Amino acid sequence: MFEILLGDEEPVIDYFLDTAYDKDNGRNDPSVILACTKIKENLYVTGVSQVWMELPQFLVHLENYTKQTGYTSRSRIMVEGASTGKPIVQIFKTTSLNVIEVKIPQANKGARLNAISAKVEAEGKVNFVQGSWNSLAISEICYTAKHDDIADAFIMAVIEKLIKSRNHGKYNISII
Repeated sequence: MFEILLGDEEPVIDYFLDTAYDKDNGRNDPSVILACTKIKENLYVTGVSQVWMELPQFLVHLENYTKQTGYTSRSRIMVEGASTGKPIVQIFKTTSLNVIEVKIPQANKGARLNAISAKVEAEGKVNFVQGSWNSLAISEICYTAKHDDIADAFIMAVIEKLIKSRNHGKYNISII
């Protein structure tokens, strides 16, 4: 499918994380990795991983999951800079993975959903590539599930990929 849209160019898969501490052995919120790509002006969600893991195990899972689902040197891993997000960014700074800290949203979830609703409702702007994770992802995004972590990662992806359009974004350059 992507071959038709891109020709010879490979899609760049980016990742959006909503992480949590698994201090209650699966009774609290899970950590989520949402994989997606932007082709022209459309977002394609290509995968979702939802896991209950303590941070050391999650870091191994993150590295394995991204490599299994199309990570390249052009990919970005966007992590909300809150709670578990901070140590993930700090740890992965020293690796070859392109981890970027995203600012914590000031607006509440309802306001963020309103901000993306036009893009999500528009015909063909947001697409889910077929996978076993589809029904779980859609139920969470539509708020019919117990958790909302996939929805949080999805909102971040739509804002970053379709609204802010990081393809023309800022560069974090350090002079050392």
